[in-house]
Amino acid sequence: MRIDESIQSTAHSPAHVGAPGRVDAPISSDEAARALRAGPIGAYIVAGISVALVFIAWLVFYFFVFMPRGSIG
Repeated sequence: MRIDESIQSTAHSPAHVGAPGRVDAPISSDEAARALRAGPIGAYIVAGISVALVFIAWLVFYFFVFMPRGSIG
């Protein structure tokens, strides 16, 4: 690439962004019901993995940091 060339991102191209006044065709109610029937499965998976990792980290701290130190009293 030459130094004097201008650089434009793909977001600058009208093919990659919605043009003002352009409305995409809405989906039918059957398509919307089919899309919403399964629910946000991906969000549940990400949340479940996050909770599992936090719980595992808590167990590691409990058994390898707190338990070896013994009781408080």
